[in-house]
Amino acid sequence: VDTVGGEILAAAIKATRPLGVVTACGLVASPELPVNVFPFILRSVALYGIDSAECGSELRQVLWEKLAGDWRPAGLTELSREIDLSDVDNYMARLLKGGNQGRTVVKMIAG
Repeated sequence: VDTVGGEILAAAIKATRPLGVVTACGLVASPELPVNVFPFILRSVALYGIDSAECGSELRQVLWEKLAGDWRPAGLTELSREIDLSDVDNYMARLLKGGNQGRTVVKMIAG
C-alpha cells in the first residue's frame, strides 16, 4: 500500500514480485508515475487504486472493524511512538539525519 506516489510508488512497482499487487491511495510526493510498462507485462504486476472518498459508510465501517480486528497487522506498537510537543525539535534533528523509523504522533498539550 503506497500513500506517497511519485518515485516511491514507482520503486514499489519495480520491486514487486511476479503476480504481485501494489495499491495506491495517496499522492503526497507526486501524482506522476515515472515507471515503464515492464513490471506490468513481464511480471504481471497489478496496480490498484484505492478511492476511499467514494466508499459508502456501511462498507467503511466493516473495513475499519476488520482492520482493528482480524486484519490488524502484528507489531504495530513497535512501529510507532508518541512524543510531547516539547520533543519535536530533537525528533526533527534525528529525522533529518535519517535516525527515525515508523510513525510518530505528537501529543498536543492545551495551554
